[in-house]
Amino acid sequence: MSPLVTLVLLGVVSVTTATTCKLTSPTSYTTRDASVLTSIAYISNFQLSCQPSLAGKNVYAVEDSTGVVVPLGIGADGSYQISIVKEVSTQTKGDHTFSIHSDEGLSQIKKKQPAVALATVVLNHPGAWSGPWLNSEHLAAILGVLVGYAAISGKGKLLS
Repeated sequence: MSPLVTLVLLGVVSVTTATTCKLTSPTSYTTRDASVLTSIAYISNFQLSCQPSLAGKNVYAVEDSTGVVVPLGIGADGSYQISIVKEVSTQTKGDHTFSIHSDEGLSQIKKKQPAVALATVVLNHPGAWSGPWLNSEHLAAILGVLVGYAAISGKGKLLS
């Protein structure tokens, strides 16, 4: 068999065995108050309907911006969950995009080969509140110094 025919047959086989998936009902949560925390949690739940089914296969999420690979958790109802934690100092506002891959796709990514994602999940993080600019104990100390200065300067004016 000629090399050209072999390549065409491999292309047809890979197209016919390709998995197509539909992402439904995505929900997400991120930590919004970082005033007493050291880490921000990013959680996304979603349903993934695939043909052929992914039952019994490992499914992974790859964060597009960093390349971090996260194994997906599978719920009792068949839903999937992405769950990652980042340090408060390294977290960024905005959309975090995750590509969903099977074992085959992940092995292609590790080999630095192009891989087609089964689906893409976008998790939006609006940012985390890290507390007031001026803490109450600092404000009390500043006000104490101002009141003390006013008392001492007022006493000096009264005695003169």
